Order: sequence, then structure tokens, then C-alpha cells
Amino acid sequence: MGFWDNLGDGIKTLSEKADNYNQEVSKYMDQYDRYSTADLQKKAKSGGPLAKKTAILKILRNRGVVN
Repeated sequence: MGFWDNLGDGIKTLSEKADNYNQEVSKYMDQYDRYSTADLQKKAKSGGPLAKKTAILKILRNRGVVN
């Protein structure tokens, strides 16, 4: 395999991981959309997966709470 084949495989893998991450964020957004703003602010400060925090921050941004 040449350089371009390896590069193509790497890009494909990266794209698949990005798709999986976006699906995970969407799942968390569906799950947390029903939570109150105060509860989401508490959850945003707690630990957990990056996709979860991203989803919470997107919801709070949509509600006009964070920039």
C-alpha cells in the first residue's frame, strides 16, 4: 500500500468516528432536551463523555443561556 492508500484509509476512519460522535450527540440531545435549564447547567459542570457535554451545551445555547 502506498501513501495515498493509507491517507485515504485514515480519512475514512476519521469520517466514521465523526459520524459516530455526531450520532451520540444527537442521542444525548434527545435525552436531555426535556431537562430544566438549571438541571442542565449542573450536568454541564459534572464529568462525563464529551458528547454528553456537547449536547448539553448545544441545548443551553439554543435556549439562549450560554454563548
